Amino acid sequence: MILGIGIDLTETRRIKELIKKHGASFLDRVFTEGEKSYCLGKMDPYPGFAARFAAKEALFKALGQGWPALSFTDVRIHRDDAGKPHIRLSGKALTAAERVGYARIHLSLTHENDYAQAMVILESD
Repeated sequence: MILGIGIDLTETRRIKELIKKHGASFLDRVFTEGEKSYCLGKMDPYPGFAARFAAKEALFKALGQGWPALSFTDVRIHRDDAGKPHIRLSGKALTAAERVGYARIHLSLTHENDYAQAMVILESD
C-alpha cells in the first residue's frame, strides 16, 4: 500500500549559488560525506547536489514533514552497483518513516539543463 508520495523540482543554479555563498556550512548541513564525495567527484557537481536536495525534499513531502523537524543529513542518497538511486534513513527521518509504517522507499531522480527533479514513494507491506 502506498503511504506517501513526494515530488520536488529544484533549480540547479539555486543550489550552486547556495554552495558558493555558504560553502561548507551549507554542504555540511544538507549533504552527507558520501553525497559530497560523490558529487564533488563529478566534473560538474551541481546537478548531482540539486538532485539529492530534491530527493530529500520529496521524501519530506512523502512523510508529511519537513525541515526543521527532520534533518537533511538523516536522509542519505546513494547508488547501488547498477547505478540505481536509493534512500537510506537514520535519526529523526527513520523514526518518522517507522511511525507511518514504511517498508520500502522508491526513488527516481532526473536532471536536465537547469533543473533536477526527484520523486519518492513510501510503501508499506
